[in-house]
Amino acid sequence: MTFMSILYNLGLCFFVYVIVILFPWFFTIFLPKKINNNQTLKVSKPQSRKKSYSYNIDISSEIYAPENFANLEDLFTDDNYDVLFEWNNLEESENERLAIGSKKSFKEGNVILDEFNSKFKDSLDSGVQLVSESKYSSAQVYFEEAYEINPSSTEINYRLARCYYKQGFLEKTLPIYRFLISKHPEKYQYLKQYGVILFTLGRYEDSIKIFQSAIKLRPNEPYAYILLGQNFRAQGNNIKARTFIDKALELDPKSNDANLQLAILFEKLGDFDSSIRKWKMVLKTNKDSKRARMGLARSYYRNGNYDTAYELFWEFIKEKCDRNAYLAGIYCVNISVNYIAKPSEIIKCCSTVISNFHDELVKSKNGHIPITQMALALLDTDELDFAKRLVKKYMSLFSNISEYYLLMSQISYKQNSFDDYLEYIKKSFSHSEFKNSSFNSYKEIITVDTLFSTSSEKIQGPLVSIVMTVYKNNPLLINAIESVLSQTYQNIELIIVDDCSPDKVVDLLRSKYKSDSRIKIIQMEKNGGTYRAKNQGMCISKGEFIAFHDSDDWMHPRKLEVQISHLINNENLVAVFSNYFRMDENGNIIFKGIGAVRPACISLVARKKQMIDEIGYFDSVRIAADSEYESRLEKVFGAKKILYLQAPYLVASVRSDSLSQGGRFAVGWSGISGVRLDYRKSYTKWHNSSDFTVNHYIPINQDKRKFSAPDETIA
Repeated sequence: MTFMSILYNLGLCFFVYVIVILFPWFFTIFLPKKINNNQTLKVSKPQSRKKSYSYNIDISSEIYAPENFANLEDLFTDDNYDVLFEWNNLEESENERLAIGSKKSFKEGNVILDEFNSKFKDSLDSGVQLVSESKYSSAQVYFEEAYEINPSSTEINYRLARCYYKQGFLEKTLPIYRFLISKHPEKYQYLKQYGVILFTLGRYEDSIKIFQSAIKLRPNEPYAYILLGQNFRAQGNNIKARTFIDKALELDPKSNDANLQLAILFEKLGDFDSSIRKWKMVLKTNKDSKRARMGLARSYYRNGNYDTAYELFWEFIKEKCDRNAYLAGIYCVNISVNYIAKPSEIIKCCSTVISNFHDELVKSKNGHIPITQMALALLDTDELDFAKRLVKKYMSLFSNISEYYLLMSQISYKQNSFDDYLEYIKKSFSHSEFKNSSFNSYKEIITVDTLFSTSSEKIQGPLVSIVMTVYKNNPLLINAIESVLSQTYQNIELIIVDDCSPDKVVDLLRSKYKSDSRIKIIQMEKNGGTYRAKNQGMCISKGEFIAFHDSDDWMHPRKLEVQISHLINNENLVAVFSNYFRMDENGNIIFKGIGAVRPACISLVARKKQMIDEIGYFDSVRIAADSEYESRLEKVFGAKKILYLQAPYLVASVRSDSLSQGGRFAVGWSGISGVRLDYRKSYTKWHNSSDFTVNHYIPINQDKRKFSAPDETIA
């Protein structure tokens, strides 16, 4: 035997030793199976799936749900599983990978390779079995184990991504989808799913690029156009949204998904006649679509067809099936309170919701609404003790404890327990920010003009300018002014801007407050609306901080103290808002809609220079410019620089001729509509535009408007 032959045989023996001895030892030590009681799960081998491109998937979001919501589950159904797996091909590719460098076939080596593939397949099959039982966290263990064995496998990557998705780990799916798309750029389904996940995570620009790639791959498939439309709708770009949805309908006029998205878009735009027509079209082909049924009922509601909406919502309540039934119940409560207005019907609606949807009420921040409205209806039927027991029993449903105290105050008022009536109102203020209430009432029946400060504290700090606009004298004006002058925070200037009133209110105010150096009174040359007047007050203000107040509201004595303290103690904050509640001239607290306690744009206290230098002044319209200003403030500075306080620090009066209560610009009980809705849509579009990103400053005098507004609203 030659020396080379000896070397060859020694090398061959060493190779066999490595294959037979070392490989089994390696897999035994480092890749153990994680099966309970050391038993291997027996699962059926998954069948190969044919490609399926279905476009009847319900991917819409609720019109009032967060805009980044998408029904991802429908995109991951097995019917849409767009990967064809061949077990034989998988095994061959693994054999080829492991056999590189060896031209010789060994029986022992094949045994080890079979064991390698078997471990991969066992882990994969075990994970699949657990997924079928909805045990996703357990399945994840097996899928990750299989992934460690063969990280290049298409199937295990897809299975792992889906498992992460099922558990809500959307961020973890992203690198997996990038791998899948790089490996299979021709897979349309991967692009769709990846794009939807990016969209759900709020990464709109990235998702748009993915959907555009999907369109390049299959330009005649409508689904990616639908997803693009949904994406742009979520960003408030309704024109582009309509363009892509129309393109999808051009490709497939009968597409339920496209018609559904168009119905949502019409509803969002306030075109309820068109949304009703589209919802009906969807229901013709899919009569059981809960989303379409809910959308139809909601559109009837927003369109003022309350009788029809009421019937449709009650159908959901009777089914008691899902979240839609609970939402339908809340709509029915609202209709029964504001439209039907019969205590018996209100009690029926509220008791049904309370008894059938308690868990949903607990989870909701507005879970108190049916409790509140049922209690008020019981008061109208003289069931006073029942009302009190009901409210106390469900106290935990009041996410804002001020709401609870105000409701207890109203019950005490109806019982003629005026001491309790006042004490509960005091508690609605004092539960969080300060220990004593610092105010009282001149009369047993409390109204805005009976409240007065009892605090003797005097707190100093940087100058705060408070801007108050006035148009004509009103019975609440003097008390509104006194509530500002009686603040515990004393370093203030009150700028009263008269909007060219036809009466002599300016002379009255100048005479009354001529000796108070804190007050400045100016008069507009012509009537231009409250926001033009506010702008003039802002322009002449000298304070480091700026605040606002209405001429018929009452400001709690510690409001400025509390809000300014937040700004002083947190330099990152730019603005602080608080809540308010409303009372009528008879001492009744108003509990319409979401309840008594609600956010107040007029409550704004801000760093004047930083705010005005960056975003400028109020839009020069007669309605809703405070809402636009608040939205602009949030858009520019971000949520972290704006603080919203839970407690109410304002009491607003309810008058029939008030700006938000009556007349042509009134806010209806079912939500804003008409010119107010048109104005909101217009400024929302601007806030979401590239032009806004570059220049969001509105000057005090606008030569050219930044966005359109209804003609009748322009001052």
